[in-house]
Amino acid sequence: MAQIQLAISPSEFFRDKVNEAASTLHIELEEHIEFYLVNLLSEFAVQSPAKQTEDIGGIETPLTFMLERALEASPERRLKIMKKMGDVSLYVSGYFQDYFNRKLFNISYYMDMGRSAYRSVSHLMSDVHGDDHFASMYGELSSRFHQCVEIFATIAEATNSGKNQTGLLEVYDRWNNTQSERLQRQLNLRGIHPIAVSKKAQ
Repeated sequence: MAQIQLAISPSEFFRDKVNEAASTLHIELEEHIEFYLVNLLSEFAVQSPAKQTEDIGGIETPLTFMLERALEASPERRLKIMKKMGDVSLYVSGYFQDYFNRKLFNISYYMDMGRSAYRSVSHLMSDVHGDDHFASMYGELSSRFHQCVEIFATIAEATNSGKNQTGLLEVYDRWNNTQSERLQRQLNLRGIHPIAVSKKAQ
């Protein structure tokens, strides 16, 4: 089964997973929201989540730092940073929910920051670009942020169905401390593209 999954494209894999999760949770997703979630998961799966740019930051950048950069930036640059904040928050608080709960990190903090970031993107899309379509989409992502997190969390659980969850988290914890390529391959084979998480509370 794993070999079959690895043979298909990330977008095909995650489209099926998003649809399955939404059906399980009895959530109806508009096509543009489904498309966004699939693309977001695919993006994190095929490139390093730690990749960052000087002005925007990456997944290891504390959200408060990203917010500070956004507030000091021009409207155009602020839009990009806020979008990154929303994406990172959604991915982390959904796909790695069990890990953060185990470490007693505050998931509600990530969710609140992500929800607010998408709301800001919605306003900026309207004010800066006059783009009502994308303004509406990001507004919907903000208002349905909790549902999107639940979809990602359900996908994470389904990906690891039948496997020892504690063992998976231990492997992830060791990788987070060592950045071992061997451990990363183990996580990849279980459908997880690992991200490095700071031990400091954000």
